[in-house]
Amino acid sequence: MKKSDIIAFAVRKYLYILALLLALTGAVFPLSIMLEYSPKPGSSGTYTMAVESNLTLNNPSLQLINSGLKNFITYMNFRFTNTVKAVSETGAITEAITYDDLKLEQEILGVRMPIDLGFDLKGKSFTTTVDKNGNLVNSAGLEELAPKLRDLRLDNFFLETKPVFPKKKLKPGDGWDNSLSTKIPIGTTMVQTTLASKYRLDGFAKLNGYSCAILGLSVNTSTETVPLKKEKDYSVSVTMKGAGDGKIFYAYGESKIIAAEMTLNLDSIITTTADTGTSKLDTSQSVKMKMTLVK
Repeated sequence: MKKSDIIAFAVRKYLYILALLLALTGAVFPLSIMLEYSPKPGSSGTYTMAVESNLTLNNPSLQLINSGLKNFITYMNFRFTNTVKAVSETGAITEAITYDDLKLEQEILGVRMPIDLGFDLKGKSFTTTVDKNGNLVNSAGLEELAPKLRDLRLDNFFLETKPVFPKKKLKPGDGWDNSLSTKIPIGTTMVQTTLASKYRLDGFAKLNGYSCAILGLSVNTSTETVPLKKEKDYSVSVTMKGAGDGKIFYAYGESKIIAAEMTLNLDSIITTTADTGTSKLDTSQSVKMKMTLVK
């Protein structure tokens, strides 16, 4: 057998073995990809989301020190359904987000207590419209919620779990930036938030039967609460800065997020000004979030 024939035979055998392995694992991934949202109207996904927030008072008052109150842990467990209501000719996607079940608790001095806000939110829904890259076009339905639920800006909370994709093909290792600035009046204050996100395509993997793009994420955020008017004899302002990272598994064939996790560390200063003077409360907060598609 000629040397060229031996080489050709070896190459064919290698390709056969490679094809067999790929068929057995189902791991056939693209070399590059254009990530977009293109779900089918009527498609839906139900998710669970667990959030644990640990707040520490760095300079508690003497009264709080004597009572032992220095750490506050909040547990939030959500179950919500995301349903695609319509997809326009330009690719704009209108989705309804309904909170099917949730449980909110706060732990103080080792004792967990329910937060009644969870009961108010159960069964409530709102809609968002995003373009095919994930940019928010508009939202609706929040105005029908109770004032304390409207102030939560649930549309922003939902969209923070969805990456905004660039308008270009990506290869593993490629990254892109996305920044968001908002000014939202809440009660007698204006909440100004800046969120700078850096995404990275880390590669591809199979997760729960879905072919997924693995997206790395790092964020820097800052929030300033500015009082619009004085509340009786006092006013309160909040300055918050933080950073975090996370990972998102996006099923590009089905156009849905399969899983996401994030850790965020925040430092805040709460300033209270009254006729008697000004006081400041320094806090540190660690937030862990995990979201999973369940059906």
